[in-house]
Amino acid sequence: MFKNASRTTIAAVSIALAVVLFLSINLIAGVTLGSTRVDATEGRLYSVSDDTREVLTNLTDPIKLRLYLSTSLRDQNANVRAYSGRVVELLRTYQNLSGGNVDFELINPAPLSRDEEDAAAFNLYAETTGLDPGYFGLVGTNTTDGIEVIPFLDVGQESALEYQLTRMVSRLSKRELRNIGIVDGLGIMAINETQQQRWKVVDSLAEDFNVLQVPLDFTAIPEGYDAIVVVHPFALAPSGVYALEQYAMRGGNLVIFLDPQAEHSLVSPTNPNALANPDSYLSQLMTAWGVEMQNDLVVADPSLAIPIVVGGQQGAQQRTIDYLPWISLNRDTPGLFNPDDPVTAPLTGIMFESPGSLRQLPGATTTFTPLLVTTDTGGTITQEMAMARNPQQVLQNFRPSGPQVVAARITGRIRTAFPEGAPPLPEVPAGVEVTFLPAPELIRESAADVNIVVVADTDLLANELVENNLRYGPNNADFVTNAIESVTGGTTLSALRVRNPTIRTFDRLDAIEQAAQAAFEGDRQAKIAEFEDATRQLQELASRSPIGQIATLPADQREQAAQLQERRFELNREIRDIEAAQRAEIDAVENDLRIKNIVLVPAAVILLGILVAIWRRVRLANYLRRRAASAS
Repeated sequence: MFKNASRTTIAAVSIALAVVLFLSINLIAGVTLGSTRVDATEGRLYSVSDDTREVLTNLTDPIKLRLYLSTSLRDQNANVRAYSGRVVELLRTYQNLSGGNVDFELINPAPLSRDEEDAAAFNLYAETTGLDPGYFGLVGTNTTDGIEVIPFLDVGQESALEYQLTRMVSRLSKRELRNIGIVDGLGIMAINETQQQRWKVVDSLAEDFNVLQVPLDFTAIPEGYDAIVVVHPFALAPSGVYALEQYAMRGGNLVIFLDPQAEHSLVSPTNPNALANPDSYLSQLMTAWGVEMQNDLVVADPSLAIPIVVGGQQGAQQRTIDYLPWISLNRDTPGLFNPDDPVTAPLTGIMFESPGSLRQLPGATTTFTPLLVTTDTGGTITQEMAMARNPQQVLQNFRPSGPQVVAARITGRIRTAFPEGAPPLPEVPAGVEVTFLPAPELIRESAADVNIVVVADTDLLANELVENNLRYGPNNADFVTNAIESVTGGTTLSALRVRNPTIRTFDRLDAIEQAAQAAFEGDRQAKIAEFEDATRQLQELASRSPIGQIATLPADQREQAAQLQERRFELNREIRDIEAAQRAEIDAVENDLRIKNIVLVPAAVILLGILVAIWRRVRLANYLRRRAASAS
């Protein structure tokens, strides 16, 4: 067929066949591959973790996710546009992976609409854009009237997006949260006598668990707890220590926070410069488990020390000095976080104040796995020196002794620290009626391996070290949640809590938008100010009526009110026109950039192809010319 065809004809037919083949492949892929996609973005923006897949594939009841996204807010901010695109695509991925159990709906809550009323009813955060509120929040509901809300999807929280979405779905899919009991010797659950509020770390835990308080005078752990968290147990009676041990031996899960210098414990009532309960150890249990926290030593590390400001009193000049017992572990320094443990592998930073040092005792039958350690320049100072709080003295007397373990996991079989049986129950003062649970029957050795996390610091739970844990600051609250989930064996979601940010800012586009906004902003703000002034005058006129109605005012005031109302309508229209012109200019620039990105690269490739073809054609002509010349 093509035997006598020209090269031009063959080329044209080849191009036509290539186009047909391209369209056929796309048609077949669209029919057979369905929603299958390949994520080639940096950081795999549109891929989900195995934890998310597990949550979605295990759903049994329908869940509805409604994203309230105001077009006015999206159109006026390039970063919101980029971020909302990722949010929408990720929610559609959740819908596809759920097997039909996640129903996703995108809603534009237009001003004065029923959707806007719903957004306000769900307490979504409204960011003002011009005259209208802008919404960018997510509402999740299930079939049992459960509701979960993310009031505003902040671009600055992008690193936590998948965690927030998966946690919402996970909470909606569960009929009951896991029960976590807290033995509180520090006051994190709130102290009624002083009206102290519960600490932020408890609020963070309450998002994933049903948090309950265990009285300090407990003599047994009741049924129904998935884990017990022990915080600063300085005042536990022997019967309480025995109850904890037997709970662990029967398969109970423990996370324990001890401290040689609890900076945030209560102040002594007799000495305001001293702590009432500075330390806690559980030495009897720790020894039986093959672990020791050196009772009178506090960890310090000049490589990790947090700088503090000192001086400024009695004419002394303020200066900054490293306070060695306050340390900040950062992912940038290798070797501080156990990379193989789900508790610490995803963390990027964590802060401690005067932690203790953990070590495995010789001859221990348990496995001691460090989770968090200091650098080689780490060491210890005496508890007395730490209590003096003299940074200069610490610097002068500190001597490094090597890495110090500040958090560890204990696994394996454990033996009882109470071979003689349960200690007697606490004594009750005369006239006080207290009913104690009977002590559990003695088990001398655990039937299975235990899984216990021990942390040699309680100050990491303090509010100032927990705030913003999901985004910018240390991952202290993430660490606590991960530890609890790791001992209970639940889906950890740990890698999601601290996923690295992947949204990139559009610097050039932002500059273009700022220039366009600056060109219109003066007129826009002047119109908004005039609109607000007219509204104020209208409200002032209405206030002159005994019943607040314009219609009851004298004729001249009604006429003035009508003029003000008409002016408000005009100003509102003018403001919309300015915003439309502003948006049109920004869109024109964006479209120009898109056209350049879409056209210039293919055009460059085509031009290169044409140049190569011309070059080859010239080479061929020269070759044929030389061949003909040589033949003649």
